[in-house]
Amino acid sequence: MKDNLIKWERDTRKYSNGDSGKVGKYKFFDVYFDSCSYNKNKYYKLTCNLPGLNSDLGNYGSIEIAKERAEDILKYWMEVVGMKMLD
Repeated sequence: MKDNLIKWERDTRKYSNGDSGKVGKYKFFDVYFDSCSYNKNKYYKLTCNLPGLNSDLGNYGSIEIAKERAEDILKYWMEVVGMKMLD
């Protein structure tokens, strides 16, 4: 399976500070700065729109770590549902 299944784009919505992750033309992930986080030093929230998964996937110390986690979650989800990426 090829790496970087998710294409990240800067979120352009007003009052947003983060990135949106797309697989093809569908947006499944958001990573953004969570100013209300109670987790010390973990200010980047990862959310997900994949069916069967919780929408809140936790807070992370950096946006890069959150994006890596999103890649891992997508690979696991695809394995569970029996999907494969084709080149």
